[in-house]
Parts: sequence; C-alpha cells; structure tokens
Amino acid sequence: MNTNRAVEIVVAADEPALFYDSIASAELHLESTDVQDGVYGPVFGIKGEVYSIRTAGDRVAIIADPLGRTDVIGLKEVLSTFLRTIKPDMVIPDCLDTMLQLCTPYLESVSVMQKTQS
Repeated sequence: MNTNRAVEIVVAADEPALFYDSIASAELHLESTDVQDGVYGPVFGIKGEVYSIRTAGDRVAIIADPLGRTDVIGLKEVLSTFLRTIKPDMVIPDCLDTMLQLCTPYLESVSVMQKTQS
C-alpha cells in the first residue's frame, strides 16, 4: 500500500464502490459509456460532499454540488456496503475516518500524467 495516497473521492458503483485520490483520477478512469448507462451511483468527497457525474462526449466530468450539500450518512452507507462485501464478518466502525482508512488499500491506480499523455 502506498501510504502517500489517500481516498479523496468515493464513487458508488456495482463493485460496490470505487476509490480515487483525486477528482482528476476519477474523471480519467471512469468510462463515459458507464456514466451514460447509469453504472455509477452517488459520488462523494471524504467529508460527505456531494458531486454529480456527467459526460461531455467521451469525457467524464465530476462536479461539486452548487449548493455545497453534504450527505455523510449516504457516504457511510456506501463505505459500509463495500466493507461488508470484502469481509462479510467485519464489524463496521462508525467513525468515517476509520472507514476511509480501511478502504485506502483499494484505491484505483490511475496516473493522471500517464493517462493525459496517451
């Protein structure tokens, strides 16, 4: 595990969640056809910030909620579902920071520099 990276963006999905260290990484990794097909659910920042996910052609855009809404409960539900999927007998912590730390090993590995150069 690379300890220099941390979860910053959580995308609800059929996996049941994807974790990224930046919005840019998520935008580069997520596929526009999957966005259009509704594969992805809510998108959250690590404090429960709500984002929308859209496409512009073949590009994915993740946009902060213009009203600055947060949904910590929704974020915790996504994290709990993910953690129960990887370890069904896990006692799920109530602390959001602890939940995010448990998800850090599952960060998607996307190099923004490599992806933009290809």
